[in-house]
Amino acid sequence: MAKRRKLGNPLALTAMVLLSERPMHAYEIAQTVALTISRSQQFRRFCRNGPYVRPPSRRGS
Repeated sequence: MAKRRKLGNPLALTAMVLLSERPMHAYEIAQTVALTISRSQQFRRFCRNGPYVRPPSRRGS
């Protein structure tokens, strides 16, 4: 089996993957990467803590 190479610049690889899908402006790439990171952090938090269940409201009392 071939030896795996260390990834030198993951941000550059991310930008190249996004640009291979379709042409984008730099601000679109930044926005997409930021949104993806935010969603992955939320997903990891959800998996770690389980679904968030709201406490019952006290408005009726």
